[in-house]
Amino acid sequence: MTTIPRSVCRKGQVTLEALLVLAAFFAFLAIWAPLSESVRERMIQHSDGLEASSALSRLSYAAEEAFLLGNGNAREVRVEALAGKALRVSDGNLETDGASATGRFKAKDGEIAVPEGGEITVSCCSANGDVEFRVSTALPSVR
Repeated sequence: MTTIPRSVCRKGQVTLEALLVLAAFFAFLAIWAPLSESVRERMIQHSDGLEASSALSRLSYAAEEAFLLGNGNAREVRVEALAGKALRVSDGNLETDGASATGRFKAKDGEIAVPEGGEITVSCCSANGDVEFRVSTALPSVR
């Protein structure tokens, strides 16, 4: 009968303990990975909402500025954060899904569909005492 040296037994025990620690780590990851994904999605939604709110504030400020300066004044605002959303305009209010901004300007009530993709620019033009909004997208650059 052959005997196994103690050093080999100890190495086997260390390997087994390392495998148990690794299994515990993977079990921890299996539990927390789905939770961290939902937290990440909520953070992205919150960030998108803040970006949309910021874009609406900039747009409201530009509309107010064009309105106060009178007929013929125009301002352009890049609003990529509003891509694919509907921009609702009422007298002094701008709204989109989950975000809104108010300003001191007169505008006709309406809804503007902001297209997806590209550089999106909203033009505010003061004409006949009202601010008019126009949406345009930049042409893709040729390289």
